[in-house]
Amino acid sequence: MIEVILAVALLAIFASSLSVYLNNQLAYMTRGQSALEAIYLAQEGLEASRSIRDTGWENLATGTHGLLYDGTWSFSDTQELIGIFTRTILVEDINENERSVISWVTWPGTTALRSIMLATNLSNWREIIEPLLIGDWRNPRTLGTVDLGPGNEPTDLAVRDGLIYLSAQASSGAKPDFFIIDATNGESPFVAGQIDTAPGLNGVDIVGDFAYLANQDAANHLQVANINNPSNPYLISSYRLTGNTSQALAIAATGTVIVMGTANDSGPELFTVNVANPSTPAVLNSLEVGGNVNKIFIKGDKAYLATSHDDKEVIIVDIANPGNPAIIAQINLPNTNDALGVHVNFQDNRLHIARKLSSSANSPEVSIYNVADPINPVLLGSMEFVGDVYSAYGADNLMFLASSYSSQEFQIYNAINPNSMEYWAGINFPQLAVDMVLENNIIYMAIRSNDALRIITSQ
Repeated sequence: MIEVILAVALLAIFASSLSVYLNNQLAYMTRGQSALEAIYLAQEGLEASRSIRDTGWENLATGTHGLLYDGTWSFSDTQELIGIFTRTILVEDINENERSVISWVTWPGTTALRSIMLATNLSNWREIIEPLLIGDWRNPRTLGTVDLGPGNEPTDLAVRDGLIYLSAQASSGAKPDFFIIDATNGESPFVAGQIDTAPGLNGVDIVGDFAYLANQDAANHLQVANINNPSNPYLISSYRLTGNTSQALAIAATGTVIVMGTANDSGPELFTVNVANPSTPAVLNSLEVGGNVNKIFIKGDKAYLATSHDDKEVIIVDIANPGNPAIIAQINLPNTNDALGVHVNFQDNRLHIARKLSSSANSPEVSIYNVADPINPVLLGSMEFVGDVYSAYGADNLMFLASSYSSQEFQIYNAINPNSMEYWAGINFPQLAVDMVLENNIIYMAIRSNDALRIITSQ
């Protein structure tokens, strides 16, 4: 009997110890499984944040967020409950184009709240780029020029891979007014192809195999040319903007959408046009501007307009939904001199505004705004000039001007401090400079003379 009692006692002690051991092991396993799930959720939080960043830098908003997935990731509320887990995403600014992201997961432990945090830095990779300029821009030099012949004055240009697409005003309706210039060898450019569109063109932009032209004929505001073969461009369609009887002055293209501006009209002056089929353009919608739309520049889903309106020389339009464009901001510049040009440097979100000359004091012909938040443009600096400024173009810390100033139509400024821009260099042309585009450290400039195209680079 004593042996039986001892055996039972030993068995009970063993069973009790085994039970404690098994319970402890189960607890460890449970905690380990929970920790693994938490790590997975934290990693998923970082990947979701990266996905949100890729949809648009502005979507990676600073603050404390939860996550929502409905086919794509987005932020929702301030935290997210997943079973026993709570996930929180904390986003903080490091600098203008970099933010820290912390994915924090908590869950109840045996005696206290447990947590895991993973962190990374995400950059606005679309805006972080290599410098656009090299060499000595204090000493610019002309590589080559192109003469379009008497009576042909350029009005606008677009550039892609060393090919220049030039719109022009011809002295006769029988002369060509659209030119494709091959400048792949900048020292020996030549006219590869040309078209007579009649009566003349005010603007050009290109997408893919097509050039979109702003015509001076109010019955054919938009013309589309096939440019697949640069030596043989040809028109494939002409289109009237219904409800407008004024000239088309400005044009900009993005994807399958064209944004067009006209001279002041009793009807709307701004139009969005669907060119998914370039042979049959179709107006999507229009907006009343109340003045000439002299120039349009598109960055992302925003269109920047240079206008003649006295109270809103620059208008910013959201074209994310081109069927429903919306004015989101207006800039009223000092006095009433018209805005002639707009350009946004995608490196630093600086909007450069060019204006007509004004004899009034405090009427700057050049202004620079920060449009990182396009709804709230912030003035960085401005400058008085001695002529009409048709184009102010920003790259790196420099600003290039195309103007009517008879001594130096082309000028370069160091604009690292927009409140005190430093003159660097200039070049004198036979006539005024009306537009320019930078590609591969080369400035292509339209000059209102027979010597219509100047190709400029650094030393």
